[in-house]
Amino acid sequence: MNVPSNRIAELGVIGACLDGGIETCLEVFDGIPDSAFFDENLKSAYRCLKILVSRGIHPDVVGLYNEWKRGQEAVFPADLSNAQDLHPKFLLGERSEQIMDCYRRRRALLAADRLRTAAVDVGKPIDESLREYEDDIAESRSGSPPILEPKRAAQDLIEDLQRRHDLQGKRSGFATGFPKWDDMTDGLQRGELWIIGARPNVGKTSIALNVAEEISFHQNVPCLFVTLEMSAVALNRRMLAMSARIDGSSIRRGSFAEQDFKRMTTFTAKLSACPFYFLDSPGGISISRLCNSIRASVRRWKIAVVIIDYLQKIRPDKKGEKRTYEIGDSTSLLVEVTKRENINCFALAQLNRDPDKGGRSPVLSDLADSKSIEADADFVGLLDRPIDGCEEKAQLIVAKQRDGERGKIPMTFEGRYYRFTEATRKPETENDNHPTPTSHRTNGSPARRVPNSVAAAYPASNE
Repeated sequence: MNVPSNRIAELGVIGACLDGGIETCLEVFDGIPDSAFFDENLKSAYRCLKILVSRGIHPDVVGLYNEWKRGQEAVFPADLSNAQDLHPKFLLGERSEQIMDCYRRRRALLAADRLRTAAVDVGKPIDESLREYEDDIAESRSGSPPILEPKRAAQDLIEDLQRRHDLQGKRSGFATGFPKWDDMTDGLQRGELWIIGARPNVGKTSIALNVAEEISFHQNVPCLFVTLEMSAVALNRRMLAMSARIDGSSIRRGSFAEQDFKRMTTFTAKLSACPFYFLDSPGGISISRLCNSIRASVRRWKIAVVIIDYLQKIRPDKKGEKRTYEIGDSTSLLVEVTKRENINCFALAQLNRDPDKGGRSPVLSDLADSKSIEADADFVGLLDRPIDGCEEKAQLIVAKQRDGERGKIPMTFEGRYYRFTEATRKPETENDNHPTPTSHRTNGSPARRVPNSVAAAYPASNE
């Protein structure tokens, strides 16, 4: 098998460095590691260039030759003598991409060889081997992060604004089924990790099923529900009560009224036809298996939203010193797979018992086991229902939102149907003096007149 390599590209990058001087060298050094060079002599020449630049010496063929003779026994490659003339600076971008493409292909092949070796070792957990394989593949994809020039940044902004303008008031994300919540967030956004925290028996699973029903049943968006506590059958009983409005206690006892059977038939037909998938793993799952399952589901069923019930039931791949470190590793990997697969990850989380003791509403610091949950999340909502008194009264506290306001959304909980609905009064926000942006209107009110094209409003940026 031929190993992917391109000596012409490697020689071309060194020639471009000699042609462009110190500034070009620094640009190249930041994007191409020594290990990306396959030819050992050219790799040594590249290292010599780094030494010259570190001393502030303008690189040229003579200086490169002298530095080579100081530390190399091999003969100076003859084609380096005229590399500057044959490979000028304007070819640098193309040559750099060719080098990195070959380098990543070699790393991918190496990762595959390591996985093949590890897979036959029955003494090593396969999940650990797969995790190492994923890490190697991720490393083979990554390079130095690109530096965004001002003109490119402006163009990216215009394209984003044009996309939002083209929506004509529609949501840019997936609607949750709660209008006031969607007004505050513009729906579930791709590439974001959302957390809903609550104490046990407050309704985390119910609100997650409410969202799943809206996304899969009504919007026909592929959704994966990862259930780590209840079975898929138990969840579907709740979905039946919620969607068909059949009393949950009647479903548990099996005491159905005659009119219930028609509703049940309608619901099961909907469930069979909608893109709603389950990862049924009561008792927990390792973070590497979970991430692998998410990636596979995205490729097989085009999953757009992943709901996890619940975060603290995810097991670490390796035992950490503290539980906080284990949770932190899990949330970091969830953020990575969420952004890489361009999905929304909607995870439930337990809160500690402090709100119960003080009789107060929950706050961000009540998230159990790890501060990294609130740090890694793009959105954090805290579900609150009173311990005594009116069981129907509830509220969703938007405690964190990277790209929007915080506030409180009053809700009502219909316990026998496991269903949350928004209360009629206006949600409290931290800045009620600011009206909802025109682009978020969904009540049919006319939008303010704007240009047909966002780019037309910024003619100077296209110059």
